Amino acid sequence: MHLCCRETMSTQIGLTYSTLKFLRDQPSSSGYDIFKGLQLIGMQAATAPGIYKTLTKLAESGAVEAHTDTAQKRKRMLYCLTETGRRMLLSCVTENWNMLFAFFVEYLLENCLPLLGLERFANQATAYVSCYHPTSGDYAVLRMLKEKVRPRKLYYVSPCAKKLGFEEVIPAEGDFSYIPLKHNYLGLLFLLDVSRALQLSTAISESHRVLRDGGTLLVVETLSERTQSLFSSCMLNLVKETLGFRADFVSENLMTREIREYFGTCRVSNLYESLVIEAKKSPQS
Repeated sequence: MHLCCRETMSTQIGLTYSTLKFLRDQPSSSGYDIFKGLQLIGMQAATAPGIYKTLTKLAESGAVEAHTDTAQKRKRMLYCLTETGRRMLLSCVTENWNMLFAFFVEYLLENCLPLLGLERFANQATAYVSCYHPTSGDYAVLRMLKEKVRPRKLYYVSPCAKKLGFEEVIPAEGDFSYIPLKHNYLGLLFLLDVSRALQLSTAISESHRVLRDGGTLLVVETLSERTQSLFSSCMLNLVKETLGFRADFVSENLMTREIREYFGTCRVSNLYESLVIEAKKSPQS
């Protein structure tokens, strides 16, 4: 999907989600109330025309009800969330999280990660670790690793790894803090959003353990503090609503400090919305 199409879709989803969530938390609000409220939380792309267009579509679908406020001299339209709107909000959170995350990962893979020259890791044992339930984004990562890296063995590590069912990929149930592979084994370890680990230091230590000398750690953080936007703000809110764990924009300084503690040095890239960190394990590290 082209970047402009993805951003347009993410903006529409972001406005729908944010409008529904605002009305859930603050019922009987006007379009202007919603506009100012979203501006206050930093959603600069939430324009007044966009809000009113979204409200019209939501009213037509039965997700919100509109009534005229006659308590003031100047009449204004107030909006309330209906039961249909509450179900839509839940659907927006669950379904659109998977869709947005998948679009984001696929864009990143197509346009950014090829710049890292992953072909140099061919014929090595490789593992991909994710904290999320399997989505089409995970399929995209594993497909990219199979086609570009052509590893000797490819492992997928997550709490729900066995649900993926991807051919020629070995599922291993674990997480960032427990990678069920032997010491000094992997040539390439790909971590997606390791900042979500409860103990980041433990996760980096575990990564260092399973990598062989000369092996490479590749960390991709999808929500970098350098590139905050409506899209990434929407993604962040969806993480909090859907997955229920700590979520914030990733601090580059914190990530690099933890990685350097175990690996000595690392290389940092900022690719579109993402922070990419590459580190190599040396015998001395």
